[in-house]
Amino acid sequence: MQTLDPQDRQKLNKLLSNIPELQTEAGRRQILELAGLEEFISRINLAGPTAIVVGEMVTVLWNYGRFDNGDAAVGRLLVTVKEYTGIENQELIERLLQKYQSIQISNQGTQAQGIANNEPFSFLPPEFKSLIADKTEGFVGRKYVFNEIADFIDNQPKGYFTIEADPGVGKSAILAKYVQDNNCVAHFNVRSVGINRAAQFLESVCKQLIDRFNLPYLSLSSEVTQDGKFLAQLLDEVSSKLREGEKLVIAIDALDEVDLSSQNNGTNILYLPPFLPQGVYFLLTRRRVTLPFVVHAPQYLLNLMEYTEQSRGDVQEYIRRATERPNLRVWIDEQQMSVEEFVNQLADKSENNFMYLRYVLPQIEKGFYQNLSIKELPKGLEGYYEDHWGRMGMNVKPPPHIKLKIIYIMGEIYRPVSRKLISEHAKEKELTVQDVLDEWKQFLHKQWIENQNCYSIYHASFLDFLHRQDIVQAAGVEMAGIHAMIANSLWEGLYG
Repeated sequence: MQTLDPQDRQKLNKLLSNIPELQTEAGRRQILELAGLEEFISRINLAGPTAIVVGEMVTVLWNYGRFDNGDAAVGRLLVTVKEYTGIENQELIERLLQKYQSIQISNQGTQAQGIANNEPFSFLPPEFKSLIADKTEGFVGRKYVFNEIADFIDNQPKGYFTIEADPGVGKSAILAKYVQDNNCVAHFNVRSVGINRAAQFLESVCKQLIDRFNLPYLSLSSEVTQDGKFLAQLLDEVSSKLREGEKLVIAIDALDEVDLSSQNNGTNILYLPPFLPQGVYFLLTRRRVTLPFVVHAPQYLLNLMEYTEQSRGDVQEYIRRATERPNLRVWIDEQQMSVEEFVNQLADKSENNFMYLRYVLPQIEKGFYQNLSIKELPKGLEGYYEDHWGRMGMNVKPPPHIKLKIIYIMGEIYRPVSRKLISEHAKEKELTVQDVLDEWKQFLHKQWIENQNCYSIYHASFLDFLHRQDIVQAAGVEMAGIHAMIANSLWEGLYG
């Protein structure tokens, strides 16, 4: 085995550390599985800081060498992650593969062949792959939901299955888990990053159908995204290709986040077809809102809010697993309570809301609530937002205008944005912007885009909180002024 040059190792570790799919434990596991490297999952500690895990991953795979078919373990990893990164990094991977003959892989017999082997997620847009890994990390339970979905598909010739619930209850995680387990066509509407328009949905799903079923279309015309005619045509073509007993499931998340102004009045949301061919099913999620949706196909609505007992059991199991983490166990001991008492009381506080737990559990571990008893923790997701808003000094007089300006600018851009661009919009120094980003990082989603970190609001419920009239008024924020700042900055960028 050749020795990896220290400079090349440093470049490789940096490249891998910046891939979003390798920044979570679930994502790392998924990448190893996609690369046909499942046997190394037990040999590598996939939990921990990204840089450390990636370094261990490279070392273990490099030292292993080759499989019996001639493929190098590191080579499989590089070929697999190549599709998750930009052109510059793809070129670096190619240079490494050419430079180190001992890490090359054969053209056959490997699972890292992408579409040729119909690997999981090979047809999904890259932005959805990292979202699925994030949403499914630490996933527990919900068997009753998956059983209901399976029962509907088994007993109906076609149709729409809708999951409905309040913000933070776990709709997106359930859909992501279903997609992960069933490798189906999928589209995730995410208002905070600007993926919520009908044209985006039509382009994404039509491309996935064409690629997955090898349909005879080399490119999509602009007319394809103007209405639902082409989608309906593709569904008919796919239906005719399905083998006996085979089903097509298309999963669509967060219908309530769709920008209805992006489609014609009087049409179904996202131009979803009113009629479906045999063997075609849509799995939808939405909040408890009324949307333009009239169809003539079998339907089933599962309201998660009616499954209180089952949801509480899943919430308790999620908390119970978290108590295995050392820092959380220390806090529980300091409260002089048993693990089960903690599980039950925090479940009560959460009101069966997983987003609440996603925020509160890490903050307990970090000592944010060091001087509070569990009874003093905020109650419910809205209560958490209000409590945190106050703890971060957002209610003081005079208001912290710079912080407010930066947070509201991020909330109104609706796409991942770099620190530099936020700085330009806000007319504040990048260091000041970074301080605010660091302070509010638990509410943000960080992505590596075009060789820089970009940020967006993590969950739509926090955007809703920012837009609550009482919060806007108390903070003294003028939304028109925020919009003007963004517009003026864009205008200056175009015309100087």
